[in-house]
Amino acid sequence: MRRIATAAPPAAKGHRARRAASASTSVAIAIVLALACRAANAGSATANLSVSATVQSVCAASANSMAIAPYTALGGPVTGSATITVKCTSDLAFKVQLGPGATPGGSISQRLLSNGSQSLQYNLYTTSNLTSIWGDGTTGVTLSGMTSSEGLSTSLTVFAELPDSVMNRLATPGIYSDQVTVTITY
Repeated sequence: MRRIATAAPPAAKGHRARRAASASTSVAIAIVLALACRAANAGSATANLSVSATVQSVCAASANSMAIAPYTALGGPVTGSATITVKCTSDLAFKVQLGPGATPGGSISQRLLSNGSQSLQYNLYTTSNLTSIWGDGTTGVTLSGMTSSEGLSTSLTVFAELPDSVMNRLATPGIYSDQVTVTITY
């Protein structure tokens, strides 16, 4: 017995066509995705970014005010002291210099305090025995130091003496002052 092929009903033809179209669409999407992935992974490049920083050498200084003990003529010399604080970059050598003061006529060897036109003699020293006048690097002595590896502050004491000199004995009562510049070189 021989079988005769019959045509598929029209509904079956549409179903097969839709399945074939769906399969074609799936294949097309897969090809597009494959090409997109291939394009995204087509290559790469690298570069090195150099990074650097510079630590500056820097120092700062501060000084508290110094008040010399009250002076009385023929009462002998009077003294005072103050602290100079130096803070520098770690492991940095420095030198501390003191100027002659702002009072006219003052010098490293003989600083002066003033009250109007009146003056009092005094000086600044590096040690409590008052033997080394603290100077500016050209006259007198300077103190040198080295900051710690942690960059901590260094404190230095400056000592003062107001002698019982003839000039000081002639001074009239009042408040006498001077301004001394502290210079840090490093």
